[in-house]
Amino acid sequence: MRSDLILQNIHIAKFTTMEVGGTVEFYSRPQNIKELKYIVKWAYDSGIDVFVIGGGSDIIFGDGHHRLIVVDMRSFKGISLNERAVRAMSGAVLNRVIQIAAKEKLSGLEELYGIPGTVGGAVRKNAGAFGKEIKDVLISAKILNVDGEILEYEVKDLGLKYRESDFDGILVEAVFLLQKADSHSIMGKMKEIIEKRRNSQPRGKTSGCIFKNPENGPPAGFLLDKSGLKGFRIGQAKFSEIHANFIVNMGGAKAEDVFNLIEVGKKRVFENFGIKLEEEVVILR
Repeated sequence: MRSDLILQNIHIAKFTTMEVGGTVEFYSRPQNIKELKYIVKWAYDSGIDVFVIGGGSDIIFGDGHHRLIVVDMRSFKGISLNERAVRAMSGAVLNRVIQIAAKEKLSGLEELYGIPGTVGGAVRKNAGAFGKEIKDVLISAKILNVDGEILEYEVKDLGLKYRESDFDGILVEAVFLLQKADSHSIMGKMKEIIEKRRNSQPRGKTSGCIFKNPENGPPAGFLLDKSGLKGFRIGQAKFSEIHANFIVNMGGAKAEDVFNLIEVGKKRVFENFGIKLEEEVVILR
């Protein structure tokens, strides 16, 4: 094992937007494809599970020790354009991709402006907002499999659904096909979207939406709000007063506080509405 590339017993909280969680046995931030392939092969040969992160949103690690390797893809951040196609590496910040596209008068991603995280996470969870999802503009992606091969897949082969996907491997690069539009209208839409987010979503230490919206029925935030959970807290974690589908770490929260809030949310909503909420965030207990 290359000790310069693979670090041991790392506190993971600082790598997530919720800022909770214990330690991971291994952590690596590869700088290129060669290093990434080395890590994947080492993990496979060693029987170690691989968990990939980018911006660290939409993820909550438990307070204990996790025997896995966290592969941080943030060094893979290249972005290039060719006419209407935008090619972005998995570690590129999604907001940066949207800004660059806007400068080139390319439209199609504005509704996702303000979503935290990277391209890899956005594709993996089929990120969406205001009626638009990643799969609506994604045309292909390159995936590194356990055999060390990088294969290109069309969007239809990635299994993208509401806030989930079913492809195996590590996403390395994504290609989006956008539409030419007037720069004034694009910038106006981005400004409108970011203002909506500022007025309706909390800032600070939060992972984003905790629950998926039910397939049939009101949004999760509405259900939690009507269940009296806005501002409800356990320890140093609470449901936001601004948007009940966000849990905020007020400082020093434990992952267990967050997990307990999640269970309270599920229980209250089921009791009041008969609806079973499903987590949108990825939880590693």
